[in-house]
Amino acid sequence: MPVIKPILYCLLLISLLSTFACNDPAAIDTDIIDISLIDVQTMDDFDLSSFTTVEDSIISFQPSSFLLPQYPFGIDEDPVFGTVTNAIAAQFLLTQAATDFTNAVVDSVIMELNISEDNPFYGDSTQMIGIEVVQIDETLDFNTDYYTNHVTQLDGGPIGTFTGVPNFRDSVTVGRWVSDSLVFDTFPPQIRIQLLNSFGQRILFAPEGTLDNNVEFLALFKGLYLRPTIANNGLMAFDFDSFDSANQTRLSGATVQIFYSQNGVQNQYEIAVSSILSVKLEDQISDISGSIVEEFLEDEVLGDSLVFVQGMSGPNAVVRLNDVDRLDGAIINVATLDVYATALNGDEDIRPVPDQLILRELDTDGSLNFTRDFITALSAGGVSIAGGEPEDIGEGIFKYSFNVAGQLQDIIEGIKPNEIYIRANGKVANLRRAVIFGAGHSTHPMTLNVTYTNL
Repeated sequence: MPVIKPILYCLLLISLLSTFACNDPAAIDTDIIDISLIDVQTMDDFDLSSFTTVEDSIISFQPSSFLLPQYPFGIDEDPVFGTVTNAIAAQFLLTQAATDFTNAVVDSVIMELNISEDNPFYGDSTQMIGIEVVQIDETLDFNTDYYTNHVTQLDGGPIGTFTGVPNFRDSVTVGRWVSDSLVFDTFPPQIRIQLLNSFGQRILFAPEGTLDNNVEFLALFKGLYLRPTIANNGLMAFDFDSFDSANQTRLSGATVQIFYSQNGVQNQYEIAVSSILSVKLEDQISDISGSIVEEFLEDEVLGDSLVFVQGMSGPNAVVRLNDVDRLDGAIINVATLDVYATALNGDEDIRPVPDQLILRELDTDGSLNFTRDFITALSAGGVSIAGGEPEDIGEGIFKYSFNVAGQLQDIIEGIKPNEIYIRANGKVANLRRAVIFGAGHSTHPMTLNVTYTNL
């Protein structure tokens, strides 16, 4: 009974610790406990193998519980990983009560998109980006899971375009009409895109009842799609969460402002992405053809030297623990998996390695689940307890150490498979990537270090 045996060992250890904790040394009966039988050992010469693999798709939107910290955007031609394309689909919802727009004339329509302040870009931030705004021609269902391989259906050509180098650092001053006054406010860095006036006109003069509630509104205006048009050596990210400006609270990170004149009075009408109620998803395409990653894919021989990890829909690394059955019957006290990573090609200044890697396990249904150690760390207060944060050891090399004691115990007992997946944390929204030295690398091989008890 492989599960019960370690439990009995644990109970014995607890009993020993309780005995040793007694204040009176005379209370310890050495005739009952033979301390020499407690055999604590270490081992670090395990046979490991490694390779690179890919996932078909990853979750991009999940009902009621899935808000990405940022939304990657662009076409990144990475010299190592190939080309990744990120487009964004989002529902824009009503934020104001319907009003009478008789005699209203649209002056301009402006889309405002907040740039992520935490991760505004990855790669070369000085290059041009191109955006097309296109109307969506499918009903995005809030009760449906959407994956990165989703292909959003579009309606016609672009209603707005942007070409330029974003300003990722400076706040912007934005004007809003409040009653009869133009009020200026300070917003985070953003991209502003002028849309066709005809789009705003369609909204203001939509059929009766359309602007009364979001159900009616979404039936006619299903959402907007941000499509990248220029390939370069980097990506940017938008932030659709709500924020507070200098003078207002709970503003949306993505809005469409329809500025109009009515009987000599200027005003604006707004629709916006809701951080809670809108469907927001990433259409991601990872093309590794012709890249270095393609040569290494699913190849354990080449994977012995290098493996590759990337956020979004990019690849994962797999580590196989080939001979941990040598520990059969042991109680795992401490176990760490150490791996070393670099940006490769000396581009760590513009392509830093991920600030958190995590471990996953392959389930019988083909899904990748969190390891037991990660779940334990999360319940204890933070993923950092499970390890996976980079330590700079110099010369562009970073060390990641993972706690794998629970996972290793499960592998030894035959409960879990002997493969561990290394993945970027928050993968779908993670712009970063890393080249990891493989299990047999000449100078920085992967190592499994275990302290265990034989009873």
